[in-house]
Amino acid sequence: MKHLFLKTLRDVKTYWTQFLGVFFMTLISITIYAGMAVVGHGLDVSVEQYVNESNLADQWIYTTGITEEDMRRFENDEGIQEATYASRLRADVKGAQQFLELTALSNDTFMKSHLVDGEAYDPESSGLWLDSKFAQDNNLKPGDALIIKYEGFEKEFEIKGLVLNIEKMLFTGSNLLTIPDHKTFGYAFIGKESLNELIPLYPYTEMRLGNGQSLSDDTLESVLGDRFLFSEMREDKDFLEEVAKESNQMMKMSILFSLVFVLLSALTMYSSMSRLITNQRTIIGTMKALGIEAWKIKLHYGLYGVIIATIGSVCGLFLGPAIVPPILIGVKETYITLPYWHTVHHKSVYLIIAGLIFTCTFASIKNTRYLLKKAPAEILRNTHNMDVVLKKGLLERFDVFWSRLPNGLKWSLRDNSRNKVRFLMGVVGVVGGMVLLVAGLGVTKSIEHANEYIFTEQSTYSHISEIKMSRHYEEAFQDIGGEQEFCLMLQGTASKGDKRRNIAISAGENKGLLIYKDLDGNAINLDSGDVLITRKLAGQLAVDVGDVVKVDIKGIGEEELKVTKITSNISPQGIVMAKEKYEKYFADFMPNLLLTKDARLKDLEENGLTLFTATRDHQLRQANILAESVEAIMYILILASVVLVVVIIYTLSTLNYIERERDYATLRVLGFRKHEIRNILLNDSILTVLLGWIVGVFTAAKFLDIYLKVVSLDSVEWVAYLDGRILALATVIVVGVSFSVVFILSSRIRKIDLVASFKSVE
Repeated sequence: MKHLFLKTLRDVKTYWTQFLGVFFMTLISITIYAGMAVVGHGLDVSVEQYVNESNLADQWIYTTGITEEDMRRFENDEGIQEATYASRLRADVKGAQQFLELTALSNDTFMKSHLVDGEAYDPESSGLWLDSKFAQDNNLKPGDALIIKYEGFEKEFEIKGLVLNIEKMLFTGSNLLTIPDHKTFGYAFIGKESLNELIPLYPYTEMRLGNGQSLSDDTLESVLGDRFLFSEMREDKDFLEEVAKESNQMMKMSILFSLVFVLLSALTMYSSMSRLITNQRTIIGTMKALGIEAWKIKLHYGLYGVIIATIGSVCGLFLGPAIVPPILIGVKETYITLPYWHTVHHKSVYLIIAGLIFTCTFASIKNTRYLLKKAPAEILRNTHNMDVVLKKGLLERFDVFWSRLPNGLKWSLRDNSRNKVRFLMGVVGVVGGMVLLVAGLGVTKSIEHANEYIFTEQSTYSHISEIKMSRHYEEAFQDIGGEQEFCLMLQGTASKGDKRRNIAISAGENKGLLIYKDLDGNAINLDSGDVLITRKLAGQLAVDVGDVVKVDIKGIGEEELKVTKITSNISPQGIVMAKEKYEKYFADFMPNLLLTKDARLKDLEENGLTLFTATRDHQLRQANILAESVEAIMYILILASVVLVVVIIYTLSTLNYIERERDYATLRVLGFRKHEIRNILLNDSILTVLLGWIVGVFTAAKFLDIYLKVVSLDSVEWVAYLDGRILALATVIVVGVSFSVVFILSSRIRKIDLVASFKSVE
């Protein structure tokens, strides 16, 4: 065994390029998957720790007001021993265009904040605990003072501490923003007495329960009456659901893309190890003839796969978490705010490592076992498959066409017919390269195109304003001029049968500042009786025109609505209806959004009902920044794809050359010149690349479409978008790598050892 182990080391040295190829394929596959998986799984672990640290509530209860009598009834009649009561309002910072979501707590039992700096929260204190991100962007620290204004009232607060709160993980401050603007928007916590000093007699409006306590809606209605709006359990909370979706998206992106990596690498490694063993058949025959036991020979060649795949996997296991998370977490933290983000390996990475090692080892042992079944004399004969008798191929039957082909091309066609697996593996390498590159480049382009479509094709307004809900909205804004369109956008659910989705529910006017298009791309006229459903949501719920959908709006009510049209709008995904329809089935139309065009901006911003105004261009920039989180993943995958394509094509091409070395030597003896042999090598590469490119383009387009459907969030429909530049770039890389390898290998032709190449027995 000692001598066989030494032979293994010598073989690694002799065939170092092939072993290096297997090493890099394993390394890249594990590096990318492990690096992305630790971020996604680490997010789950970090949020779980954050939930436990904050003692997150089990139930949230929303009302228009909770009195001292209500609290006594909850405690005495319903047995509620612990509860966190809260009041929440949106206040201004005096002297600046800045806004704070101010929350007054009775205690922080079920809403503990993570302390970043300063003192721990005290509900009896007169101070304020400020969002640390807001403080960081505005150079504020504990001990500084802020003057808070709310509807004519104002009060100065001393900053006691800087905090982060789990319920604000996705806090943006405004529904118009997709990522946080920490310079303008923040949140803060105070005690109830401090709130009363700012605004006298402001009631508690929220109630949080935990430690297994909960109240039914019927009980809440019996205690609170009409003041009860709605309640939510932990599993219903948007911030937890959205973060879970982010984690799932990252895992889906890493799994689906890495699956192509791993399958392509595994297939190539299987082929590489199989062909390396086949090239050792004379040595295997010699060892068997010398009486070396079969199990020792199998173990010897099994080590081929174990050693290289294990080294590559272990290196990838350490390299991935060191390279990928700093890039990915840095981008994700632009809109997910956590006090910590752990990187934790997902158990699936160990299964993939085991699969790759098994693939390499199985390929080695399988081919060794196949050879060992034969007698030594049979093993030592025919190492190059030259006694395979072929029938005439389809092209050869057309003598007029076949006779006109160059001899080099004829040789390539016949050789590929004799060695179909070898030719097929070359094609698979090119197809895989096209799929990885086109999909990687196509995802980023598709997201950019989706954002452009949302804010240019679906929208024509110049400004969008978040406004206070009022029945007198038309009178309040009648003097700002320009085009105006009021809209009400609420969160709710849509369901049909056992299928249910969280959606955006919109009610508005049909004045052309928001455009809805049908499935043929034609503009939809939103009539008073219309109920529109977006295409993606319709597919998720299996809904068509004429079907009835149950729509539930939080705090307002639930109704069954008949779908009249399907819109191809890609965001937001949900239900759209005219304001007349909303008023008929739900409540009075009191918009919370105002779309304007050519309005007087100063009058708009100074209006008493205006909360915040953003331009359409600003929304597009924010959407593009959010898209960068996905693009960052894709850039990593694209880079890895390029490296993997180079490794796969080089490894397969090198193995092809080694197997054909005897054939090239024969051609040289027969009088073929070196440039003619190089042309044969080039012709063979052209055949492989051409077929691989044709199959690869169609496969890549289909994979891109599937990939986008799998990884996109429920709130948006990403549609595959490919243009000529993407195909051209992917083609240049794949074809360039293929032909570069050909020219590198062709330089070996003049160095062929003619004597050694014709040896059939060593």
